[in-house]
Amino acid sequence: MILAAITTHKRPPEMVERALKSVIAQTYTDWNLVVVDDSPADWELRGDVRKMVEGYAEKDSRIRYVAHERNYGAQRARNTALGIAVNEGFEFIAYLDDDDEWLPEKLERQLEVFMGRGKDTALVYSRSYVAEHDGKIIGCEFERGGEKRTFAEGKIYEQLILFDFVGTCSNPMMRTECLKAVGGFDENMPARQDWDTWLRLSQKYEIAYTGETLLTHYLADDNSEHVGGSYTTQAEGFSIIMSKNADYLSTHKYAKWNFMNNLIMFYTESGQYSKGFSSYSKALALQPLRIVTSTKRLMVSLTKAILKRNCPFLFQILKGIKNMIVKPE
Repeated sequence: MILAAITTHKRPPEMVERALKSVIAQTYTDWNLVVVDDSPADWELRGDVRKMVEGYAEKDSRIRYVAHERNYGAQRARNTALGIAVNEGFEFIAYLDDDDEWLPEKLERQLEVFMGRGKDTALVYSRSYVAEHDGKIIGCEFERGGEKRTFAEGKIYEQLILFDFVGTCSNPMMRTECLKAVGGFDENMPARQDWDTWLRLSQKYEIAYTGETLLTHYLADDNSEHVGGSYTTQAEGFSIIMSKNADYLSTHKYAKWNFMNNLIMFYTESGQYSKGFSSYSKALALQPLRIVTSTKRLMVSLTKAILKRNCPFLFQILKGIKNMIVKPE
């Protein structure tokens, strides 16, 4: 009934195995698992990953390994899994990033929500623990540092376009036919491909929420602090999502301002200062009464960008102090 899909790219076998074991440990057992390896064909550990997965597959017929002939990107890997789900008649599909883990009741709880709702429910999501790369839990996603987020369900497009509270691809379970109907994952998106997918689903279907914490999302070794390059791709992703949702944003100034306010940060911290100031000007034109919020975003982003480039040691000290002051919820 459920196809679980681990997509992996240049991860050591022990990390992929951690994710795989979390699927095997599920209390709901009517699943198949496909590990889609999108690593380059010449990556030195690719054979080790394959050997590890196929070792499990020999003992459990529900598990299989599929490899791309070369690196195509995470979205192609997810669409490869979607094609398997469609062709083999799996009603639901759930993705797991190779560096994350599901808690044992994840599939069971999300499926229970699906069973209590109609066919127009396309996606069920949950809350996530956030852990450092060494396994230390530091809080719940979107609920750290004293900031609380509202998790919506039903027709949630207008809430979701303001903030992606569904989060990582490791989180939701989706109805296969619905994901196929919206075209799967956009392989041309440079970033925020998951949010783009949730938005397209929420425009056509209902979204549901379990209210439980059912997975652990691991931060990168740098504690998920974006480097310049990733801020650049974040800006590109945000811009494409704005273009895709232009009709809605043209009549909802606050939502468009919210995008511009994020672009201030992404452009400025990636060193694209002129685009950062341009986004600031556009934000003020949309919501002049929010000048304090936009100006604060610009000044903080400028300060961080200057410190990272000219005083990296001081920047790391200040970041460490912030992490000590901002306690996880």
